[in-house]
Amino acid sequence: MGQVGSTDGHLSMGTEVWAYLALIMFVLLILIGIVQYSRKMYRMKVDRWKRYAENRGLLHRTGGAWGLGEMVGEVQGRQVKISAVTQNTRTFERMSVAGTRVDILLHDSMNALYFRLENATDNLPIVGTSEVQIGDDELDPLLRLMGADADRYRQLLLHPEIRPRILQAFDSNGVLVVRHGTLTLARPGQDPGQIEVLLEEALELVERLEKGDGVNWQLAASAFGLEFEQDERTWALRRREESFELSVVYQLEEPSQTLAKIQLDSSLRSLKIGARDLENPGLKSGDPIIDAHLHISGISPAMLSALRQLETFTEMAVHFVKGHHGSVENGWLWIKQPGLMVDPGDVLADGLTFVDHLEKTLVGSV
Repeated sequence: MGQVGSTDGHLSMGTEVWAYLALIMFVLLILIGIVQYSRKMYRMKVDRWKRYAENRGLLHRTGGAWGLGEMVGEVQGRQVKISAVTQNTRTFERMSVAGTRVDILLHDSMNALYFRLENATDNLPIVGTSEVQIGDDELDPLLRLMGADADRYRQLLLHPEIRPRILQAFDSNGVLVVRHGTLTLARPGQDPGQIEVLLEEALELVERLEKGDGVNWQLAASAFGLEFEQDERTWALRRREESFELSVVYQLEEPSQTLAKIQLDSSLRSLKIGARDLENPGLKSGDPIIDAHLHISGISPAMLSALRQLETFTEMAVHFVKGHHGSVENGWLWIKQPGLMVDPGDVLADGLTFVDHLEKTLVGSV
């Protein structure tokens, strides 16, 4: 009896062991199947990325054992990089699922710009790059703007063709960063169709940003027949002729400022117009507004009287000095403003009109 019970026990244990082994084998087969399926799906996805890169004329680089790699090259004359993003990528912490990022180089003149999504640590009392505000109820709380003055950002981001595209970039868990002369746009999804939509959106946004950054300067250049030059340190509008020079220069380096100057007739080199100086008030004009706000010297009282006879001289002179921060000295009309001069065309129009009035009235009489 005892031997029969012992045999039954051994058989029971053996059955259990085989059952466990069978279960383990079954689980292993499932895992192997999952791995093989995953590898197949991965290879299919990599193949799709390679075909997309080939169709777009891009070079595909492998990305390790399970990485999709990246695509690099030129699209529409721009340097482009397309790469896979995981939800753990630090720069794109808002993305909760895997996605794709597109990096496109911007014009060198935009290297100073740095803006990205606001995050929880931005308001902590730590030393860091100062933020600027542009007075927009949606963009100010959404973006952290750094690297350039508020006027430049205001002109750029509030442009009617740019503002809606900035807001759109953050739709569907998207992320937008502009930094060190590169625009990065990322969004969930890694299929070629999704990549194509993302790439086209990024290209369109880059084009709009480049046109918008200094659009009023481009318009001024066209309106006044000026050369417009841009690099990472300076924007400049210029015209040089034999006896005439005009320029508007925006210096991006801190503290940023814009300096405009227009050459006057050489006979007006002694003329000086500026803000009133208590220690050196200049000529008395008899006009209470001029005498209260302006310093005028370097011409005769008779010439000052002739200027006063111009119907718009008082309003024009005060607006030029007080409104545009302008002055006339050493044969030049000067306008110096902090930060970016948003509408150089308007300033140049006022400055040239003022020069025209001065020269028509004073040249030949000084």
